[in-house]
Amino acid sequence: MNSDVTQEIRFGQNGTDRHHLGAGWSGDEPGYRWSLGRKSDLWLNNPGDATDRVLEMTLAPFVHPPELARQPISVFVRDALIGRTELTEKTTLGFRVPAAVFAEPGPVRVVFEHPEAASPIAHGHADDSRMLGFSFVRIVLRAENAATEPSRIEGGETVLAADIGRPTGLPAAQFILRFESLGVTHPSTSKATFFWTILGRPAIKGHEAGRAQL
Repeated sequence: MNSDVTQEIRFGQNGTDRHHLGAGWSGDEPGYRWSLGRKSDLWLNNPGDATDRVLEMTLAPFVHPPELARQPISVFVRDALIGRTELTEKTTLGFRVPAAVFAEPGPVRVVFEHPEAASPIAHGHADDSRMLGFSFVRIVLRAENAATEPSRIEGGETVLAADIGRPTGLPAAQFILRFESLGVTHPSTSKATFFWTILGRPAIKGHEAGRAQL
């Protein structure tokens, strides 16, 4: 585990998520676990120091284009809204969590709201009647430091996928990190948006991971 990683949860079979889960989850599946219904929650250990953190998530929405092309998600830590976005495919993204959120001792509840969860049976898949939101693969709580400092993007630079592998040593599909927060309004979308910085350059907005669609 990297030195800046406070906690890591891996979902699904052979994962580490079981003792962290609250309500709104399916059974474990190979490498992931679905959130169910309109809301799901889990519990993190309190990092116990006055440091801003980044809550980083790898997850994929249940989509069935064209009628269900994207899924919105809002993330709350101890009832504080730390970010919201809409996803169309598997993504790794992060939201900044201010240190003040962790000030009170005790476990930390994280709530995910996914109001457009849908049942595969409603889209022609009769074998699955669950109301699916997102398949969660991994959650990491890490200290925010120079390596994870977000950059404000205002219509800005695009980094080609081929450029990512060179500075990071990882294939683009493994290292495309979109960072969205509520603190800055993007001029072209009226959304509050940050993007992760890779060696001083903003990461591309798209990514190559596959959709979680049935």
